[in-house]
Amino acid sequence: MSSFRLLFLALTALLFLAQCEGTLNPDASGQFIKFFGGALDNEAFGLAATPDGQAFVIVGTSASFAANDRLYVAKADQNGNRLWERTFASDVFLTSDQDTLAQDGRDVKLLANGNILVLGNIRSNRPDFQEFSQFLLVELNSDGVLLRSAVLGQPFLRQSEDFFLQVAQNGDILLMANTRTGLTEGDPRTDLHLLRLAYTPPPAAWNIVFERSYGLFNRDDQNGNLREIDGNDLLWCGTSNRNTTFSDMRHLRADLNGNLKWDFIIGENDQLSQKGEDVVAAANPAEGFVLIGTTTETAGNANAPTDILLVKVAPNGTEVWQRIIGPSGSNQTGRSLSATPDGVIS
Repeated sequence: MSSFRLLFLALTALLFLAQCEGTLNPDASGQFIKFFGGALDNEAFGLAATPDGQAFVIVGTSASFAANDRLYVAKADQNGNRLWERTFASDVFLTSDQDTLAQDGRDVKLLANGNILVLGNIRSNRPDFQEFSQFLLVELNSDGVLLRSAVLGQPFLRQSEDFFLQVAQNGDILLMANTRTGLTEGDPRTDLHLLRLAYTPPPAAWNIVFERSYGLFNRDDQNGNLREIDGNDLLWCGTSNRNTTFSDMRHLRADLNGNLKWDFIIGENDQLSQKGEDVVAAANPAEGFVLIGTTTETAGNANAPTDILLVKVAPNGTEVWQRIIGPSGSNQTGRSLSATPDGVIS
């Protein structure tokens, strides 16, 4: 073995040990690599930075601290040094046999009062009940102390892994997931499931404003992103799968009580596979909204290369135009949109 390779391996080992200690500071570049969690599987799904940029919070799932998966929350400083990490026994949230319960962490938001809001799910670890789960909402203070928690959602919902958390302009909390509607294991059909909570300071319990499911008959409907419009309405974009081959972009608008104002499918009569991911309002609300997603290039071929799909809709939700972005023959995927100050969508 060459001396260069020996030196490289030695430096790598030293770096790994330093990272495990969590005390290595970056150089002047401000770049770093850090490892969080224990010795077994650890997955991160959410990240939020504090308003001053001096710290950030990580949320995910860890198999390192108990027999079953647990919600994992960690806080690090601006250099990536871990300040604290937390996991929680399931009997903190439910009075039940811990051996049959597992947890996941999916999203995180930092509240104006400095508290940390975490969304996940709690589910059975028994093979015959693994598909059933409920929302798990947790609020911590900035030091990671548990202030309150709630297990929400209708019992025995079969929820998929797509969880979304948003804080409304008035401080209310929006929780969204895909709820499976198929009656048999492996049936992919799902509905969009939305729950709104009125925020009250801890330790009081959250009050449910509404809980609803939105689905199209005999379809697999999946959520994308959720937006609030001027503090009055909710607008979200997702995907409606006709079958295992073809899918369509779907966008919905509802008031703050969850009552639908429109529910439209884009591409329902074509032979393309289209997916919806995000939606933004135009700078002038009278101009409507722009949706982003992905579409296949070739009709009738669900495995064809994909392009970014942009769709503009009028204020009443009807389609105005479509644009396809991307060179032919290669795969492009549309995930997210934002509006620049001059009104340009990027």
